[in-house]
Amino acid sequence: MKRRLIQIAGGVAATAIVLGAAIAWYFTSQALYPEWQIMDLASCPQRQVEGFGPECGDLRKLDDFAFEDYLAPTDRGYAVPAWYIPALKQKAPPAKANVLGVAPGKYAAIFIHGGGADRRAGTRLARYFIDRGIDYYQPDLVCHGLAECPRPGLSFGYREHQDVVDVYRSIRERYQGVFVIGSSVGANSTLIAFPKMAGVTAVVAENPMYSARRFVLDTGAAPGFFPDWYREILYALLAWRAGIEDHTVSAMSGVVRAAKSGAPLLFIHSTTDHLIPATHSEELHEIFRAEGGTARLEIVEGARHSRIWNAGPEKYEALLDDFFRAAL
Repeated sequence: MKRRLIQIAGGVAATAIVLGAAIAWYFTSQALYPEWQIMDLASCPQRQVEGFGPECGDLRKLDDFAFEDYLAPTDRGYAVPAWYIPALKQKAPPAKANVLGVAPGKYAAIFIHGGGADRRAGTRLARYFIDRGIDYYQPDLVCHGLAECPRPGLSFGYREHQDVVDVYRSIRERYQGVFVIGSSVGANSTLIAFPKMAGVTAVVAENPMYSARRFVLDTGAAPGFFPDWYREILYALLAWRAGIEDHTVSAMSGVVRAAKSGAPLLFIHSTTDHLIPATHSEELHEIFRAEGGTARLEIVEGARHSRIWNAGPEKYEALLDDFFRAAL
């Protein structure tokens, strides 16, 4: 009987280990491969229409803007593809060029999309920047949209931030100033890149995560009954699968190094973000200011993850106007 009980206990333990490993693999897969798009920007599920707008924000199918394809060179054997919308080549002159007081065509903005999205996510803000006479760039980060994919899977800014740096450096000398705005993993990538973007005019981080580890520990996307020790295992597996070799590379480390740059930083987060808690932006904001940086924090109500503009375009754009005017 004792031997039988030991066998049963061993079987239960083995089953628990296998089940725990399978669950860990499943949840890390969801984080690393969040419904990847077809690599020709052709996929347009309903959830994207709701977020990106008509035609999923595909400029090729819209008649809203004159645009060009742009390739930012890198030293990694590929170029970062993007759409470039020049403010002075549109059908009508900038409608609100005096709002920020900048000469049309003298400033640029770069939109950095989130994980599992692509350049089309930035189309919703194109009208805002073009109306103010600001050239607009919408790149695809590595393994998204039409970008190259040497190693599939997200790395939560670890690899993606290199593309942000290269797009920024490729255009910086053309303009008096450049704004960079990122959402979710795009915000993480932007914050990690921030210290490497010398001369950037201002940075906007919408719903960033403090770090990949804190994301795994805090996200509401994982069942609440997962204990912290199991979430630590999830993070270790995630980091290994994502190829994150330096665990100190994070949004937090980026804001620490960037605080002395003099460029202002705006954090925007929603209290109803189910994926990344607003406390992540609150903590990053405190760190940036404690390190001597100029930062602003805006916590809004009722917006889904990466959908703050969609929940209130006029309020969102007025916030950007106020922040950018102060930065100029």
